[in-house]
Amino acid sequence: YFNRGLLLENMGRYDLAVPDWNNVIAINPRSSNAYYNRGRNMLKQGKYQPAIADMTRSIMIKPGDHESYYVRGNVWRELEDHHGAIIDYDRAVKTYIETLDLEERKVAASRIQTLLLEETPIIFGYFTSYLQATRKSVTGAQPTAMSQLFLSRAAKAA
Repeated sequence: YFNRGLLLENMGRYDLAVPDWNNVIAINPRSSNAYYNRGRNMLKQGKYQPAIADMTRSIMIKPGDHESYYVRGNVWRELEDHHGAIIDYDRAVKTYIETLDLEERKVAASRIQTLLLEETPIIFGYFTSYLQATRKSVTGAQPTAMSQLFLSRAAKAA
C-alpha cells in the first residue's frame, strides 16, 4: 500500500492514493509517514481540515518532524491563517536547527529543498544581462538580476 500510495501521488492521483494511506494507517497506526503522506494528498485536493488533522497526528507520533510542520504551515497559509502558518514555519526551522547529526541535517536540508521546489511555480528570467561589481580577489560570488549576491561558493584569492 505504501509504495502504491507514493506512486499514485507522483502521478497526481491524490484521490486514489488516499485509500492506500488509509490501509497503511490501519496496518500501522503509529506510521508518521502514512499520516504525513495522506495529509499532503488531502492538501493537494483542497481538503484542509483533514490535512491539518493528519499533519498534527504525524507530529504527535514524531515530534521532531520539521516536514510535517512545514506542510501544516502551508495548510494554514491556504486557509489564510497567517499567524498559524508562521508558528508552524518557525517550528519547522526550530526542529531542523535542533538536528545535531550532520548527516541528518544534510538529509533534512535536501527534503526541505524538495518541499520548496514542489511549491515553486515555473520561474522565467526577465533580466538577460546584468552587472555586479566585485573585487578581483573575490571569486565564485554569484550575482542575480535582483541585486542579490550568493556567496556559497565565494572565496578570496591569495
